[in-house]
Amino acid sequence: MILDYISLNYNYTLIILLYNIAHKLHYVKKLILLSATLFLLSANNTFSQTKAGDVFVDVYYGFPDWFYKYEFRNNYPSNGSNKFNIKSTGFIGGRIEYLIARRIGFGLDLWYVKTALSGTRTENLYLGQYYYNDGYAPGTTIQNKYDVNESLARITALGRFIVHLGSSSKVDPYVHVGFGYVNYTHTYSSTNSYSSYNNGSYSNGGSENFIPIGLRAGFGMRIFFNENLGANVDLGLGGALFTTGLTYKFFKKEE
Repeated sequence: MILDYISLNYNYTLIILLYNIAHKLHYVKKLILLSATLFLLSANNTFSQTKAGDVFVDVYYGFPDWFYKYEFRNNYPSNGSNKFNIKSTGFIGGRIEYLIARRIGFGLDLWYVKTALSGTRTENLYLGQYYYNDGYAPGTTIQNKYDVNESLARITALGRFIVHLGSSSKVDPYVHVGFGYVNYTHTYSSTNSYSSYNNGSYSNGGSENFIPIGLRAGFGMRIFFNENLGANVDLGLGGALFTTGLTYKFFKKEE
């Protein structure tokens, strides 16, 4: 009885968790449902085989933006009178691929993502000898409350090498690796009158140097509904863990 109760509660918790994830990812849920419907409707059709000279164009949305959201949470913990809101655009991107052989392709992957924080910080501030003109005696400790806004935007461009694994005209699985450049733009603003660093905007060449090297490797798949249109999914490291979107295939003209 106890084991049945634990199992029931575990299954219920898992169902609730999956429902909450699906509820928050309306775009992904609708795209997957649409893709499955279109794929089933095209189940009896046969499409042209992919060949050298064909071109794939993908548009996609990716998530989660967990690394920099974690960094912001770590730098700005919300507790008591410190309250912060962290948001992300998610990964908005596109890819293009040219097949030099039936199973080998080269391409470009380009995406944009922005992580932003806003909130209010309260801290005890010790006023030393440099704050005589503020009306406080040297050595006074005050409660300093101020607003903070910080963001980090990244634009990534990677060259890609792709190896296609399947032989179906409808389902196209592949593995890929990419290497390229990342441009960072970091902005910060604060109403803290006791800080010399209240406003700033820095890119790769500015006061804060991020490593401008982008890498990504993973596994992906395209599922075609007709000769040209399909859906794409991708699971990888470097950038978004998961991406999904639409694909359009341009065929090489027969000579």
